Amino acid sequence: MVCAQSNEIKDALKYYPIHIGDYWQYKVTRSPFGVQDSSWIGYKEVIGDTIMPNGKKYFTIKEDRLPIQHYYKPYFIRVDSNTANVYKYNYEGKEILIDRLVAKKGEIILYGFKCTNDTLKEYFGVNVNTRLIEQYLISSTSYSGWERAKEFGEVMRYYDDIYVYYIRYRCDVIYAKIDGNEYGNKTIVSNENIIPKEFALFQNYPNPFNPTTKISFTIFKRSNIRLNIYDVKGSEIYTLLSGEYLPGKYFVDFNASNLSSGIYFYQLKTSFDIITKKMILIK
Repeated sequence: MVCAQSNEIKDALKYYPIHIGDYWQYKVTRSPFGVQDSSWIGYKEVIGDTIMPNGKKYFTIKEDRLPIQHYYKPYFIRVDSNTANVYKYNYEGKEILIDRLVAKKGEIILYGFKCTNDTLKEYFGVNVNTRLIEQYLISSTSYSGWERAKEFGEVMRYYDDIYVYYIRYRCDVIYAKIDGNEYGNKTIVSNENIIPKEFALFQNYPNPFNPTTKISFTIFKRSNIRLNIYDVKGSEIYTLLSGEYLPGKYFVDFNASNLSSGIYFYQLKTSFDIITKKMILIK
């Protein structure tokens, strides 16, 4: 029994390879309302290891241009070789369970998440065992999941903003360097980052307008936002958008058919900034 358990753990650990220098590239697609409108290359990399105050060693992982990022800071991961549990050390000094590599199809791995599929798939020309983990308790604003492949680690993840402004962000692996071995074709990433570098609210178009116009904005950090319309007296008329948004460029159509001609203002309020612009309705 001890031998069988050890073999199960050893096999499960292959779903989360981790060594200093390991690197994965992903094609990230953004699909509002199910229609893809943009894509870019994101990556994650194991940049080192460190001993935390609890006396345990963690690998330091950096991500860029991937959804569900860890507040744009490196994060710390430990894979327990005795249990095949994966832990993250958070910035409050606590170790939290984030995955159970031994979980089979139908088993819960942690609160709100379970293994929904356990099957063979082809990655980098090789048929490998994969396990899909998905959220089964849906929050008020989001839904997420990830897939791990034996020997290759995380090969897919997605994040859905489902109640405020339906957008799916999906990452599919296109290249991996694991323990010095390379798989797939590495993409040279342009210095022009597809994720915006600032909060920006653009002039509505057309302007003047009658009766519809498009309002667009960008955010560069995960943030709670509100996009409101005000009349010339400063009274709030509409809230066009409200909720937590990931980095990216967004737009919304504003229909003013119920309003009279005149000057109006639209304001983007984020966790970090407030921007207001003027628009003119002519009927």
